[in-house]
Parts: sequence; C-alpha cells; structure tokens
Amino acid sequence: YKLSYYRFGELVTEYGKPPGYDRARGVEIGNKDIKLEHLEEAFTTSNWIVRIYKVKPPNNRW
Repeated sequence: YKLSYYRFGELVTEYGKPPGYDRARGVEIGNKDIKLEHLEEAFTTSNWIVRIYKVKPPNNRW
C-alpha cells in the first residue's frame, strides 16, 4: 500500500480535485505524507505505471 501511494499526495490528477485524489476509487487518499524507512524510489515511469524501488543500505550501528 505504501509503495503504491508513495509521493501520490503531491500529484493533482484531475482538475478541481485536491492533490492525492485517486480517480479509480473516487476518493482522496488519507495519508499524503508517506515516509519510506527501508526502501527508496529508484525509477518511476511518466504515467506511474511502473515503479521500481531499491533497498537502502543499513544504518551504521557504531
């Protein structure tokens, strides 16, 4: 779920609708400020059909 809607709250998908409006479901998404802890976005197509993420390197524990 988080990966599907990551950065989606920044988009205006339809004129007159708020940012983060999901046209397929007809509602505005709830959490628009999704933070990813262990993954980062590597690539997204212009239409957001394909989204690829990569695993972040582990934090140094020292």
